[in-house]
Amino acid sequence: MLKRKKNIGLNEQRRINELFLKHDWTLKGDRYENFCSLGGKMKADEFELLFELVDRFHLLDICNFMDEFLMGYYSCNDAILQNAHSVIITPMKEVDIHGHHKLRDKSGDVVFSMFQEKRTLCEYEEKFVFCNDAADAKNVFQDNDVICFVDDFIGTGKTYDDTYKSFVSYLKNQNIVIDNRNVFAVTAWTMHHGYDYCKEKKLRLFCSRIFDKAISESSNYTALEINYKKGLMVQMEKSYGNRITSTYSLGYMQSEALISIMGKSPNNTFPIFWKAKHNFNIFPRFKNNENRNKTSAVSNS
Repeated sequence: MLKRKKNIGLNEQRRINELFLKHDWTLKGDRYENFCSLGGKMKADEFELLFELVDRFHLLDICNFMDEFLMGYYSCNDAILQNAHSVIITPMKEVDIHGHHKLRDKSGDVVFSMFQEKRTLCEYEEKFVFCNDAADAKNVFQDNDVICFVDDFIGTGKTYDDTYKSFVSYLKNQNIVIDNRNVFAVTAWTMHHGYDYCKEKKLRLFCSRIFDKAISESSNYTALEINYKKGLMVQMEKSYGNRITSTYSLGYMQSEALISIMGKSPNNTFPIFWKAKHNFNIFPRFKNNENRNKTSAVSNS
């Protein structure tokens, strides 16, 4: 028996129930309640777009994360690892002039720890040297070493680029010169435009899956439909979003991602899912759906 919710139409609620059952999501909890609450406030065309995007959303839970990440590692060119004296593995985080991380509590730290635990599953693991930051790497670096940055996701490629530049700059000041051919990154998932950005910057990147922008690069839409849906989403952000700035409209730098990894949406995901009014976040950016007002403390992917 369908338990009627007062804040949404019966037909819309039935469709949401069917969608959640299709994806094996529970009909109890914040995701369901927030979808009903947010969807119940929307006009018909807005609800249809929200429903469609939720149906196409990609979730990677903590139980399956390392399988995806290790697929990225296994796609590495063997020559990189074979010819290396050591593989210095470090979180993908920008460092300061002292070689220490500028930000704390980034996803790269979590992946770094998880990779350490699963290292025995990897070929060449006897070459692995895990370093917390560039200052640590300086103390162990030898000729023919390679550096591997790790993270869960790359959206625009900016974090990788900033990390590489700051890391190399610090080591150069320590009289250690690194060629970009001796640097690579491993992630689970990547946005296509971020992958292309890294390729343009000659930054090597290995991952298990690459995603297109959900609206702009969808093969299911005509050019007119793309323009309409993007315009509609911007209007939805204004109507139902919690002070979404132009930087994050359609996702950070217009990434148009539909991704949540280990219970957190990157800021590349459409902000309607993680920065809605009244905290009606269907796929939150932070655990426990908590709000964080200090955007400066949040990294951009």
